[in-house]
Amino acid sequence: MQFPSIIISSLLAFTTNVNAWSQNDDTKVWTAGNNYTSIRGSVVHEACTEMNTQNIRAHGTDCAYWTNGVGGLLVGKCNYQGNSVLCISGC
Repeated sequence: MQFPSIIISSLLAFTTNVNAWSQNDDTKVWTAGNNYTSIRGSVVHEACTEMNTQNIRAHGTDCAYWTNGVGGLLVGKCNYQGNSVLCISGC
């Protein structure tokens, strides 16, 4: 079966921006994508939310997110800075 090039290019365009959580098989810890969202007027890193909700995690809570497509991972803590909630390593 052959797919017209328009369908293939459309599929590639949609899959390049896929944002998903993934779970470590050993630790069962969920890891977020490196995305930000606006929640109630604050800029919040996806890693500092409860998965697939707009519930913001507490200051100092563990967080982790993928930094690239080849397994790079940042592990840190949720940190409230002004009107932002960020996942920062080394705090």
